[in-house]
This record gives sequence, structure tokens and C-alpha cells, in this order.
Amino acid sequence: MPKFSENNKVQEVVSLIIDTGIEVSSWYQLVPTMQWQHASRWITICGTMSAFSCAVVYEIYKSGRDGNPSINRDFFKAVEDSLFRAYEQDSKLCMAPVRSCLPMAAECQEFCSKFGITEDTRVTMSMISGIIFPHRIRQGQRDWAAGFTSNSVHAPAEFAAMRLAADLAGIVTPASLVGQMARDLGIMYYGSTLPPLTDFFSKYQASS
Repeated sequence: MPKFSENNKVQEVVSLIIDTGIEVSSWYQLVPTMQWQHASRWITICGTMSAFSCAVVYEIYKSGRDGNPSINRDFFKAVEDSLFRAYEQDSKLCMAPVRSCLPMAAECQEFCSKFGITEDTRVTMSMISGIIFPHRIRQGQRDWAAGFTSNSVHAPAEFAAMRLAADLAGIVTPASLVGQMARDLGIMYYGSTLPPLTDFFSKYQASS
């Protein structure tokens, strides 16, 4: 895969992240619990959050390895802003009940309390993603970072794939997934999120 262009790197990275979200959705959309209206769009958004986390962690890892432990924060802010614009544009007509997007009780309750609404309220996906994005990104960064030091054949994507599948299914997981097995946590469809995230890491690493 060719290297990212210095003049157009933001858009190239954003395109790769969004393509990964779409790929995650194509793998995961046949899961029985994800058959509600616009579910495929929500899976795509969640997949992009995990891919974005990977890009941030990899750049931190690479800069530290090269003896320059810093990242271009302006660059990642530009990527983040572009992703939010894509969320807003694509999800204006994609409204869904809060509980469908946030099946994890604590996350759903926190969101509903913030806006004084019930879990049955239909809201835009961009509204939900704007609230949960910071937490999901922080958690994703921890998962990817743990994956870099893992001896698993699927590292570094494995823990991120487990977390993504758990979030989509509403499965409560430990703060760290190191030493955990997907089957023991009941994350039955983790295998549907692993291939696209593994592919994203390979492509991003090759292009950076």
C-alpha cells in the first residue's frame, strides 16, 4: 500500500478509517441483535472510533520508538473533526432509540440523564457519538496499547476487537482485557470485528 501523501494525509487517513467502519459493519450486520433500523450505520460509526484509536496509539508508539515521544495533535484534531462532520452528515436521517445504540445499561442511563430523556427516545446517531466518543476513544487507546505488547497471533487488534464487539452487544467488560478470553466474557461475535481491525492496522502501518 502506498505511503500517505503529506499534502493530503488527513483525508487519506479519514477515508481509511471510514472504510474500516464500513467493513466492520459488513462483517457484523448479520448478528441477530443488530437487525434494527439503521443498525449498520451505527456499527460503522463504532468501527471508526476503534480504527481512529488505533491510529493515535500507533503514532504515539512509533514516535516513542524513534526517540520523539510526541504526536501531531493538530493532525489528529483535524482527523477527529472530519469524522464528526461525516457522522453529522450521514446520520441526520438515521434516528434510533437510545437503548438500541447503547445496550450497556450504565452507558445508556448516563446518556439519558444528561438530556433528561428515556431510553426509548429516538435521537440522531451523531448526537450519541458526540457524547460517547471521548470515552470510547480513551478505552480503545488502552486496548490497542495493550495489544502492542501482547503475544497473541492477532495482536494488536485483538483487545480492540473484543471491546468493540462487547460494546455493540452491551456486555460489561473489565477495564483491561489483558488475560481475558472472549468466550469467557460471552463476547460471541468478536470474530466478526477482528478481521477488519487487523486489516486496518496492517494498512495504516504500511502507509505511515
